[in-house]
Amino acid sequence: MDKHKVRGGILLLLALGVVAYIFNQTPQEQTVETLATPVETTVEKEKPLPPPVERKPMVSRGESGGESKRYKEYEMEVTAYDLSYESCGKHPNHPEYAVTASGKKIGVDIFEEEGIIASPKNFSFGTKMEVEGWGTGTVWDRGGAIKYDEKTGRYRLDIFFSDRAKALDWGRKIVKVKVFQDAE
Repeated sequence: MDKHKVRGGILLLLALGVVAYIFNQTPQEQTVETLATPVETTVEKEKPLPPPVERKPMVSRGESGGESKRYKEYEMEVTAYDLSYESCGKHPNHPEYAVTASGKKIGVDIFEEEGIIASPKNFSFGTKMEVEGWGTGTVWDRGGAIKYDEKTGRYRLDIFFSDRAKALDWGRKIVKVKVFQDAE
């Protein structure tokens, strides 16, 4: 074999190894480049979400009459989330953007004023909850960090805000949460 071909092959393999190493070491991020000329896309635009709405607390009437609801009260770690990429990891053109784990789409099937909650699997979809300082909502979503924390002895929840500033303002709080069950 020719010395130059062997040396060239070795250099090529070395270069490929360096490229593979660099590729695996750099964070995998999506980048957005600005183009000089506009490009037409076929992405459907989302309907704007309605403005944020204040939710009222649920009324739990006792045996004295009216609708009776039973509940269990927990102290939970509650974090706010919104539809931003930073919060959900999806851009508006992603097919699963705004789709909850229950399959319902925020702004189409369910709306912020109904109170959207992401909870651990311990609470089934459709479970009503009242979060202190936020109002009432229904479990329609899940999340990777939404689980029972054995270290603190608390469940974690996420509550939805359509307004990013309000979600950031809520941040993460430890509050009382009533988990309602319809009376039998």
